[in-house]
Amino acid sequence: MNTFEPMEFKNWQRDRGPEPIKFVNVKPGKENMHVKIVRDALYAMYPHSNKVGLSEYDVYMEKAVKKWQQDIGTPITGKITSEELVMLGEKTGKFKVV
Repeated sequence: MNTFEPMEFKNWQRDRGPEPIKFVNVKPGKENMHVKIVRDALYAMYPHSNKVGLSEYDVYMEKAVKKWQQDIGTPITGKITSEELVMLGEKTGKFKVV
C-alpha cells in the first residue's frame, strides 16, 4: 500500500516556483492575496515599519513602490505598472505576472 510521506508534501510545496498573480489585482486600494505577495516581495527589498503579511495596497505599499520605481528609473508615482510588476517578479523570483 502506498502512503503519502510528509516530506514529499514539503518538497512539492517548495518546488512549485513563483506564485502566479494578475496585474489587475494589484492596484491602490485593493486588498487581496496578489497584493500580499507583491507587498511581501517589496518588504523583503525595502523593510519598513509596516509588517510583512498584510494584503492591502495602502500608503506604506505606495512608499515601497516609489522606492522600487526610483531604483529602476521609472516615473515615481506609487502606482505600479504592469512592466514594473513583471520586473519586480523577475528580480525577486517570488511571483510571475500571468
